[in-house]
Amino acid sequence: MTSADDWRGGLGARWAERAVMQDRALAAFGAEALAELAGIVGTHGLEGREVLDLGCGPGATTLGLARRGAKATGLDISPDLVALARARAAETGPMAGAVDFEEADAAEAPPPGPFGALFSRFGCMFFADPAPAWAGLRAVMRPGAPMVCVAWRGPGENDWVARPLEMCADLLADLPAPPRAERGAPGPFGWADPTLPVRWLTEAGWRSVAWRDVDAPLMLAAPDSDDPAAEAAEFLVRSGPVAARLSEAPPERVEAVRARLRSLFEGAPPVLGGAARIFTAIA
Repeated sequence: MTSADDWRGGLGARWAERAVMQDRALAAFGAEALAELAGIVGTHGLEGREVLDLGCGPGATTLGLARRGAKATGLDISPDLVALARARAAETGPMAGAVDFEEADAAEAPPPGPFGALFSRFGCMFFADPAPAWAGLRAVMRPGAPMVCVAWRGPGENDWVARPLEMCADLLADLPAPPRAERGAPGPFGWADPTLPVRWLTEAGWRSVAWRDVDAPLMLAAPDSDDPAAEAAEFLVRSGPVAARLSEAPPERVEAVRARLRSLFEGAPPVLGGAARIFTAIA
């Protein structure tokens, strides 16, 4: 389970520190979801449209919406991530006027809107009480506004989760494991059972709720990296379930895991498969 306080505190700060790595890894899923939204609203449909980017993180998707002509508001609960998003926007020059970033808990204080669309790249799965939160978000949408969210399928379907854990099982066996999350609990895999978000969204008044599977690679190193195997291993040591297991591990164990993971990518592309779903609905 991942709480709002986690994102307000250390989790958000750590995500901000590795924002470039995370954005690169998740880029293919964000692009797929943006294309889905563009397809729904039609040619030129994003130009001038006010779009709420839920759980915007360091702002890459918000800026991506602005590049397509939207007036995008990025919303995130983490002060560190919002600060980074604002700094990134300021660096873009003219585009900065097309984006805004707000630090708030969407479940308690969504921006007033009204918005012409809602978008989220892996920021939709963290509500402790989902149906009321989604009802509040629907209330700040214009009638008929589309929603497009991308969320992970189960851990076992995601190579970036399962394969590193499998490969390092002996090195992780005696380390404490995080408590097993209950089905639908807030966290990265809170929407892994698609029947739950369909129910929550429907209860919240969203219409025409649908979903489809999407598979894409996670790029774990920069294309021009001098040592892509080391960079990919570093990503996995600092992010995801392996990182969670290593949170209290001694340095020598962390190094052993890092070396093991590096061997996974020696002579191979720094890529692991990801499995998600794109959910769509109408306010």
